[in-house]
Formats: sequence, C-alpha cells, structure tokens
Amino acid sequence: MDGFPSWASWSYKDHYLPKDVHKAGGVLQMLKVLNRWKIKMETYGQREYAALAVGLVLRDVDMKGSLNEGLPLWVKTSAITQKEVQGLMTFCQSTTKPTSQQVAAVTESPLT
Repeated sequence: MDGFPSWASWSYKDHYLPKDVHKAGGVLQMLKVLNRWKIKMETYGQREYAALAVGLVLRDVDMKGSLNEGLPLWVKTSAITQKEVQGLMTFCQSTTKPTSQQVAAVTESPLT
C-alpha cells in the first residue's frame, strides 16, 4: 500500500522485521506514516495493513526477551522503546473509535 513500509505486507517472508525498524527512531518513522494514513483509512484493506504493521512490530518487541537462539542481534538489541510501543497502542485505539456517523447509523437502525 502506498506509503507503507514494504515489510507491512502479507507477502513479507522474513521472520523478523528489518534492522531499520529496530534502530532508534525506526518505529517513530512508521508512526508518522500511519498517522498520515489515518485520515484515509476508510476501507477494511487500509485498516488491515495498518494492523498488520503494528502487529509485526509488537511481535518483534515480544521476541526481544525471548531465549530463542536464532533471534537476530538487531532484534535482541532493539532500540524500540516503551514510549514507541505506547504510541502504537494509542494509534490503534484512535483508529478503532467509531465516528459520529457510524454511531448515528447504529443508533438509528432498528434491532429487528
């Protein structure tokens, strides 16, 4: 999807995200892209790519504390901070809040 990192794709084959994501500021760069796209996330597909990108980052963060012997050094020594993880979670919360139009559509429709 336009503007999203190439690894934010169902066809991404590597087990871990690239080194650039784990460098200082890597997640902040991704958050900037996601926040630019947030206003355009109207379709399921657009939201799916955003959720995939966030999920892949969180998976790598979770693996950081793993005893997995095959874990790449850049994941073991990842510079992803708790503040960046919180930023990802805040982004997720902001994209799941229904708009006033969505709320109105639900409250005005009969439950029969």
